[in-house]
Amino acid sequence: MAVFVQSLRTDLVPLIEAFDDPRLRDFEEVIDECANFIHDVVWRSLVAAPNSVEHLRPISRLFDSDALTLTAIATLCHDSHLENHLRDSGLAFSDGFGASEAGVRYWSRSLVLESAIPLLKLHGSVDWFRLRPDAGDWHDERIGIPLDGDHEHTRTTDGLLQHPVPPRPLILIGTFNKISDYSSEHFLDLHHWFRTSIDSAERLAICGYGFGDKGINAALIDWYYRARGKRFVVVHPDPESLAQSARGAVRHKWPEWSTAGSIIIVRKRLEDLDEHELERALTA
Repeated sequence: MAVFVQSLRTDLVPLIEAFDDPRLRDFEEVIDECANFIHDVVWRSLVAAPNSVEHLRPISRLFDSDALTLTAIATLCHDSHLENHLRDSGLAFSDGFGASEAGVRYWSRSLVLESAIPLLKLHGSVDWFRLRPDAGDWHDERIGIPLDGDHEHTRTTDGLLQHPVPPRPLILIGTFNKISDYSSEHFLDLHHWFRTSIDSAERLAICGYGFGDKGINAALIDWYYRARGKRFVVVHPDPESLAQSARGAVRHKWPEWSTAGSIIIVRKRLEDLDEHELERALTA
């Protein structure tokens, strides 16, 4: 990473020194704004409503299963499609945010493991913002979901105008920076509850994950070796290529897990499953 940054510095500094704006002549400032631009493109690309949520029915079906006990749902997706689908289906889950206060639902770590099934968004969400009231400081900030989607004009219960700091949602993107962010803000709580929630599970269903996140991989490996007899249910149309492209910590263990019968393969995409197929794989 240091070599990459240095190569950027070599290429960009002669160009940015020609800018009139002194902020744009500062290499670190330009790099920060590039990161913000990527963040904003990702955010804005994911806020649109989905064309369909039919592919999520195998997941929501697990809530009503008589054959298994659903421990938790964890997702690395930034969009809000899954929670909206669950809510529209009348299913009870806990995302860690409380009831509306002046049009905003606020984060509270005590709400994550309430009686409902935890929904853990480990990489953040396009509708999570850190909000600070006017004339407030770090002590006054709260992480909230503006229910009307207008993050620029929320108010406290006392009527004070709030503004988002930073002016973009709390989502984790990138390859190597995410792991350090897992210990910041409320992400530390989320990852703690992720490990806690799956600890008692005997099987984990994995859909749409490429085993490319070192932090998540470490949690999965730790879960597997805590007790004998645990199994992964992997939904993927080409599990051989998935195993080959996984990071080494998983790739090198895959043959062992496969030989032990610890990987149950559903050779399809999630959107191609029938409503009960994931449930059947988890209870087979």
